[in-house]
Amino acid sequence: MVSFDISSLYANIPLKEAIEIILNHLYNDQVPPSSMERKDMKKLLEFATQYSHFLFNSKVYDQVDGVSIESPLAPLRAGTFLQDSEKKHLSLFDIMGIGYWKCYVDDTFVLIGSRISPDDICTRLS
Repeated sequence: MVSFDISSLYANIPLKEAIEIILNHLYNDQVPPSSMERKDMKKLLEFATQYSHFLFNSKVYDQVDGVSIESPLAPLRAGTFLQDSEKKHLSLFDIMGIGYWKCYVDDTFVLIGSRISPDDICTRLS
C-alpha cells in the first residue's frame, strides 16, 4: 500500500497539452460535440490560460506555463490532464502489479504487489 502526492500540481500542468486534451474531449469524445467551432474554443482556452499575470514582491510577472492557482479553470484543466494520463497508462497497471488505483485531485492511493516499487511506478508514469 502506498500513497502518492503530485507536488505543485497546477504549476506542472503543461498548458498546450492540457488545452489539446480538453479540445479532444469536447470535439471527439462528447456526443453531441460542442456547437462552438474548435478553433474558437482553442482561442478562448488559450486566452483564459496563457495570459495570467501575478504580483510578487511588488513586481508584475507573466506566467508562461503551468496553471494559475487562482484561475477558475485550474481544477478542470488539472483534472482533465490527470484523467487523460491515467487512461494512457491504464494498460500498464496490471503489467506493473498495481491492484488498486484511486485518485482524488493530486493524491493517489495505490495497492501494489511485491514485484514493483513505488519508485518504479513514479519513473514509469512520469
